[in-house]
Amino acid sequence: MVDGGEDKPWKGDMDAIKAEIGQISYVVKNIATVLARQQKKKMNESESDSNSEFGDDTRSKKDKRKDDDDRSLKLDIPEFNGDGDAEKFLDWIRQTERIFEYKDYDERKKFKVATLKLTKYASLWYENMKRQRRRDGKPKVETWEKLKKHLTKIFLPRDYEQDNYLKLTSLSRENSSVSDYIHEFEKMSIICDLDEKEELRTARFIRGLNPNLAQRVEIQSYSNFDDACRLALKFEKQDKSKRTYNRDYARSLSTSSNPVATTSNSKETRKEDPKDKGRNTVVEVKETRLRRCFKCQGYGHIANECPQKRTLTIQELINLVPNFVAPEPDSEPVDVEGESDEEEVHEVEPYSDEEKEALVLRTLHTEAAPAETEQRERLFHSRCKVNNRICTLIVDSGSCTNVIARDVVTKLKIPTKDHPKPYRLHWLDGNNGVMVKKQALISLQLGPYEDEILCDVIPMNACHILLGRPWQYDRKVEHDGRSNIYVVSKGKAKYRWKPLPPT
Repeated sequence: MVDGGEDKPWKGDMDAIKAEIGQISYVVKNIATVLARQQKKKMNESESDSNSEFGDDTRSKKDKRKDDDDRSLKLDIPEFNGDGDAEKFLDWIRQTERIFEYKDYDERKKFKVATLKLTKYASLWYENMKRQRRRDGKPKVETWEKLKKHLTKIFLPRDYEQDNYLKLTSLSRENSSVSDYIHEFEKMSIICDLDEKEELRTARFIRGLNPNLAQRVEIQSYSNFDDACRLALKFEKQDKSKRTYNRDYARSLSTSSNPVATTSNSKETRKEDPKDKGRNTVVEVKETRLRRCFKCQGYGHIANECPQKRTLTIQELINLVPNFVAPEPDSEPVDVEGESDEEEVHEVEPYSDEEKEALVLRTLHTEAAPAETEQRERLFHSRCKVNNRICTLIVDSGSCTNVIARDVVTKLKIPTKDHPKPYRLHWLDGNNGVMVKKQALISLQLGPYEDEILCDVIPMNACHILLGRPWQYDRKVEHDGRSNIYVVSKGKAKYRWKPLPPT
């Protein structure tokens, strides 16, 4: 039998062992936690590295794709042969620098690539420059900026910029179209790189237009350069429409199928030449087709050959001729009596904003058979149309200006503008003269002749319009002093102006 006092030491040892086991378990648990954290950290780092490698691979693919796109573009630098054309040289410089900027070359690489594109004379010049600098002991040219400086000094004329300024200031439309003139004007403005106000630019543009076109644009309302261009193009289009319609109408007259009334003289001619009957008939048609008598309304003869001696009144002419235009009440009467030579004139009204068709009016101009001396002491008198109203007209080479009566301007509501250089006109008033302050651009029509003339506005009663030296100079007018006939040149056409007989 074991004594109870001997069991107590063993019991104490067991408690100590349990305590140590608990401590060991706690340590092991902490170690496991730390190990788990470390393992998780390693896994995160591994994933990060994997993602980084994947991203680098993606970027490399993008860069490769970009390189592939560059290869599909034609970005070759053009060659320069130094042929002496300044425009080609500057264009080569601009194009080369744009390619350098796109490819992001450094200065040395730009220089090397540019030298490879020098050919012919430009290549010879570059090799000679290298030798010369080596002989003189100068440093090599190794950058694009220095090479460009030397190229500009050799291949761009020294007075190139000055020539461009002179070309811009003297630029005019001349025989080119308005659109071509606008293109050249804008091109030269860009080349000269002028820093100027919009008003100055617009004034230079208008000054380069043809005088007739410039006057019409100037009196219109415009606020900038684009408005002036639009007006010039619009007026040019109107002028082309007028010329086209006049040509078509003249062609239609020459091919008209109106019946021809042959005279007894023409019949006798065919009897005398029976072999040439066909040919003579053709000639007779050409000579008489456009002849029409305004006394009897017959064909084949004119009024002074008319067998009928009765004279038609104005009212009878209106009834017989649908488009006959009677004179205005305040104009001089038209003499249709007696022996007279008459000329059929076709007047074509210009297009208006409301109507898109031209109105053709047939007007009768008659002149009494002139005596040899009836024009000896007379100025040139005629009648014209302004805004479809009949006005009296005088041509006087002794006048230094073109003038229009102030009453006509007021009655017809013709736009006016301030005179750029007001002056006193003394031939109207021998004392102090008449102050001229206004100008008006009138659309004048005299038979087939149409023109736009800038006139000074003055109070006068001698006539409605007086054309002086400026108009004669601009239209290269020729005057026959004996017959008092004026030959007016306009474009490629010439117009013979016959004076009115004395009343």
